[in-house]
This record gives sequence, structure tokens and C-alpha cells, in this order.
Amino acid sequence: MNIIPTTIILLATLVHIARYFRPFANTLEGEPFLVRPVPLIARLRMHIVPAVVGTAVALLLARFAQAPDWTVAVPFAAYALLVAMPISYTLTSEGVRLGRGSFRRWTEFAGAIRYRGGAKLQGANGRRGMRIWLGGGRGDDEFLLVMRLAIRDAYKGGDAARVIPFAPEKRPADDTSGYQIPA
Repeated sequence: MNIIPTTIILLATLVHIARYFRPFANTLEGEPFLVRPVPLIARLRMHIVPAVVGTAVALLLARFAQAPDWTVAVPFAAYALLVAMPISYTLTSEGVRLGRGSFRRWTEFAGAIRYRGGAKLQGANGRRGMRIWLGGGRGDDEFLLVMRLAIRDAYKGGDAARVIPFAPEKRPADDTSGYQIPA
């Protein structure tokens, strides 16, 4: 039994889990105004590539580097657990956080656009963007609008907490009385 391949698999799995659940340096800043759970289909999309790559690497290491056979089950079980665990986006007056991951300020983003499987917060001033995983439900466009307004208000000096999502009975697509999106 070789300890190095087993260590590689375990460390890679822990790094992926730490992206969403960090027990340290994880304080929220500002006042939370919206908590949106990530649907199951979005969690499946979020974890499918790391799950396939991690399991394939574990299979190769078990086959050619003489790692124990149980190491193949480690990434598969970890990613199955990640998909099963509920995770949510927390929007505050200062920024956004996915799960128990790192907190990102609204001023780190230049805007929000629709993207495959959800949306993408575009990075500003050389910072990296952030992928927003959505399930394709009815409230996805409103959620994206709330993030756009929060980014806009962060640059204009406004209060992002005043941004309120549409009430279910006041959706612009369903309303014929001329309901307008607040500016």
C-alpha cells in the first residue's frame, strides 16, 4: 500500500469540501436580507465535474499507484454527501456568500449575467467572478435582478438591504396593470 496516492485523494476531497463549508474566517458582513436555497438540480450541476474527475483520479491511482481500493469510494461518498446537504445563498447589504464558504463584497463584482445553469457575477478590477447556480425555477430572474440591484447600489452608495424581491402576486410577467421595476 502506498500512502502518497491515498493522501492525494483525501486532500483533494477536503479542498473541494472546504470551498463550501469553511469553519474559519467566515463572518457575514452587513445585514442579511435574503437567504435562497440552492435546488437539488443546481447542486448536482455544481458538483458533477469534481465528482467525475475525483472518482476517475481515484480509480487511476488505485489501479496504477497501488492505492487501496477503498480510496475510490472516498471522493464518490464525499460528493454524494455534498449533493445531499442543503446549501443556500445568503445576500447581505454588504455582499454574498454561498453556504459556509467565503464572503464576497458586492463591490468585487461589475455586474450579473445569465450563464449556463444559472448566472455569473462578473469580477471587477481584476478580481475573479462568482458562479451562481440556479435550478431553472420561476424565481431565478427575480433573484438575478436582486443581485444586479445590490451591485448597482453598492457602487452608488445605496443600501442593498432595501432591495426586496418581487412578491409572488406582483411578478412583472404576470401583471397587466403596468407594474414597473423599482429603479
